[in-house]
Amino acid sequence: AAGGSNPKDGGGGAKPPAMRGGTKLYTPVDPSTAVATHEPLDPRVRGARKSLLRTIGGSATHPPSHQSSSSSFSSSSSSQAASFPLSEGVRRGMPLLKLLEGLPQFPSAQDINFTSVAAHLQLYDSLVEAGRMHNALELLRALKKAGLHGVGWKVSNKVFLRQCARRNAVAVAFEFVAFIDYPDVRLYNMLLSVCAAACDSRSGFAAFVLMCDAGVSPDCRAYTTLISACAKSGDLEKAFETFRRMVEDGVEPTVVTYGAVMDALSRRVLEMTSGVGVKASPTAAAAAAAEEVGSLLTRCFELRNEMRDRGVVPDECVLNSLVIACGRAAVLKPLAADALEKAFGVFSDMERSHSRLSCDAYTYASLIKACVNAGDSRRGLQLYAQMGNARPPVKRTAPVFGAAIHACASNAVTDLPRALEIWEDMRRERVAPDAMLFATLMDVAGRAGERGVAAQVLSEMEREGIAPTEEVFSTMAGIAARDGDIVGVESVLQ
Repeated sequence: AAGGSNPKDGGGGAKPPAMRGGTKLYTPVDPSTAVATHEPLDPRVRGARKSLLRTIGGSATHPPSHQSSSSSFSSSSSSQAASFPLSEGVRRGMPLLKLLEGLPQFPSAQDINFTSVAAHLQLYDSLVEAGRMHNALELLRALKKAGLHGVGWKVSNKVFLRQCARRNAVAVAFEFVAFIDYPDVRLYNMLLSVCAAACDSRSGFAAFVLMCDAGVSPDCRAYTTLISACAKSGDLEKAFETFRRMVEDGVEPTVVTYGAVMDALSRRVLEMTSGVGVKASPTAAAAAAAEEVGSLLTRCFELRNEMRDRGVVPDECVLNSLVIACGRAAVLKPLAADALEKAFGVFSDMERSHSRLSCDAYTYASLIKACVNAGDSRRGLQLYAQMGNARPPVKRTAPVFGAAIHACASNAVTDLPRALEIWEDMRRERVAPDAMLFATLMDVAGRAGERGVAAQVLSEMEREGIAPTEEVFSTMAGIAARDGDIVGVESVLQ
């Protein structure tokens, strides 16, 4: 979201009742009466707030809390100020109190201004850069208490909240927004982005309610980010409920909004098919799962049709999510053939778009995996070869090479040479393999009965200094087990 500086300082203005009272993050309030203490809300804002409270049962009125450590302004066991630059002290984890001892004291309330505390603001920037978000916020509070007005306007809200998103620091992000206390939709959109990055839909609804309580009308980005938070936390129905509420409130969804809803559907398909093998035996549970996944695929394509009816043109993200959903559904035998054909249908639509939509490496990797899941590895390898002749050219990535090598595992005895050719393609195109790629090639060699080739691949990985992962150890143990080498299995497990 956009939203650098605010035209209002962090201390002025009326606060929502849940934000009053010092630095306490959010005092429990009765959702039915919370609005009454504000100026009358815009009807659209009030409607969005009430509908969201119904969606989540009123539980989102409380943002997340954290167990704070003792204040950095309390006494410290260290008795000497830093003898090295403050930025170095920040990186070393020096307490905030000791860092401040290396700076001049705050000027009086009459003399304090941004110039006189430039060093303190530089320290704030260093704290944010180092990810010490609580300390950075403590410093801002101290500056405000010393009489520096407008500090919330001076610092970049975007930088602070982006750092929170990188660290899943949801609680301190709520505290920061409460400190800024400015009714700007961009600020709340950034808070929603923090919740989405942390896959925390509950906090996302809390942020949405805070936005409505502040009298801010949710825009398309706010709804879309909340839907994304629901998708990432696996709450499909709340994602759809939020989408329906968005449309009812007259906010026009964009292709990004549809992409978030499609992602929610795709993730649900992944959840339903996780742990299901290609050769899984049909059971009553598998039949029920196939029925539900088939229903989810139907919803995916209905969503695409709705986009067309609204005149919203799907982009690569939407269509790739659709391909992934079909590919994951193909692992279920009752759906395999139909799901694979639907995936290739989407692929054909992208190719026929005359460069408006480009099939990227992600598309090809997902489609090759779909072929493997459906038990049609030949088609997956043909697609890999087709990719090499694509126009415009598509740069092949590690996931593409990994999917193609994995496709060779179905008929490893005959396809091991093909897997080694793909490995050489990867080397020629200067794509660096990871431990998972090494494990995939070792698995193909092991299935082909070529334990020596697998050992050579392992030696190559060791020469390149790549640390073995669980997948590597599991593959090595599996190869030894196929040969009946009990000692070899024990050696790997040790």
